[in-house]
Amino acid sequence: MKFLLFIIHSFFFYIEIYGILEYIKVFNTMGVYGHYDIITLLTFLTFWSQLILAFFYSVSILVDLIDLTKLFDKTSDSYYSIVKQRDLFFRAIVFPIGFSLTVIFWTLYAYDRELIFPSFLDTFFPKYLNLIQHALPGFLVLFEILIVNHQFHLQRNLIENNNTYKKNLKAKISSSSIEYTPITSNVKQDKTNFLFFVFFYLSILVYTRCHKGFWLYPILEVIPMHFKILFIFIACGFGLLAYKVGGDINQSRWGGRFVFTISDSIK
Repeated sequence: MKFLLFIIHSFFFYIEIYGILEYIKVFNTMGVYGHYDIITLLTFLTFWSQLILAFFYSVSILVDLIDLTKLFDKTSDSYYSIVKQRDLFFRAIVFPIGFSLTVIFWTLYAYDRELIFPSFLDTFFPKYLNLIQHALPGFLVLFEILIVNHQFHLQRNLIENNNTYKKNLKAKISSSSIEYTPITSNVKQDKTNFLFFVFFYLSILVYTRCHKGFWLYPILEVIPMHFKILFIFIACGFGLLAYKVGGDINQSRWGGRFVFTISDSIK
């Protein structure tokens, strides 16, 4: 299973890197209202989603390689730190952004594509790239949550197993039936990091409007200011709802309960 995870994560990493490079080519060709700079490029949440997924898969590949080669002991601080950051990043950023992006984009596209992805873009934008950018993220995060437990919830059996593992380790008793698993669940930290990313992205979006004179997304150009604010709040709220959806799926698949802090004694 560990080798299979390595193959899966490597394949998806390749797809995301390919998508990033192809998107940059398209952006450098067409630009946005005559702008070809990096700030305009980073205003696209879809581009951020690809960067986020590529980074996540690179860390996942690192964890997979460590598991395969046993480079670090699973009880070591180094291993715990890497797995903790991987799980935190997935719960707080990867799943909410990937899931929200796919659902919101295709909902608006079905209602009126001109509000989110005008038809003239079909001339420049390959259909496969549209799918990589807007359909694939939602699929990838749902698939990931089914094959790896990123610990949206704390599992009591993990605490018990880890305590038993450590006791046996100290007593030099072989316990091949129990495998140590770092505990990374932390809801408070997840939501804090999600909100930080949202405000960071919104600052780029607003900066583009104030300094370049246009809203990147057509829907923000056509609706009144009070609806702009409402739309942004709803989109942010949907991101938090996506986190809850991820938690529910994770609980159904892996079990456990929500926690807000983790004691150092059970890491």
